[in-house]
Amino acid sequence: MSSTPRITTLILQSYYPTVRDLRSYLLEVLEPPTTSSGFPLLATDSEHFKAFISGTQVALMRRSVSLPGRGGSRLKVEEPMVHMRDIIDRAQEKLMCKKKAPNIITAGYRSAYDKGNHRKPGMARLGVSNYFVNTIVTALQGPEWERLLKRQAYTHSFVLQTPSDNS
Repeated sequence: MSSTPRITTLILQSYYPTVRDLRSYLLEVLEPPTTSSGFPLLATDSEHFKAFISGTQVALMRRSVSLPGRGGSRLKVEEPMVHMRDIIDRAQEKLMCKKKAPNIITAGYRSAYDKGNHRKPGMARLGVSNYFVNTIVTALQGPEWERLLKRQAYTHSFVLQTPSDNS
């Protein structure tokens, strides 16, 4: 087995006080549904999805995994009302409202309202236009993240948390 996951964890731990795999993080912040015994994984999940949940790392700037301002309470799992692409669009637009707000999900995108915006035809949406491929955003739009969103709709509140949401 490759040592890549271990190296990734060590690198993240050198920058962030708290690093968890996604499965552990979900178990700590979510109120488990009463109907699901294998939460957050189900017996019917594909091996790809199981590897995604177990292999994805969550890095936090705070020492505690508990959510700020919630007094130790957990998030409830609810049915999603939006698609992952809509969540990403909204987070990008919110981040771009700030002058020079660097963020990995805004790399390769500009506000569609900027003067001199030379976007690719058909690549603008909700005030955001794409001028080169951002593989992080492409990964977030992948089937595993979409499945996770459909199963736990709260996901957008921490996966794409913007700095102003963190205060």
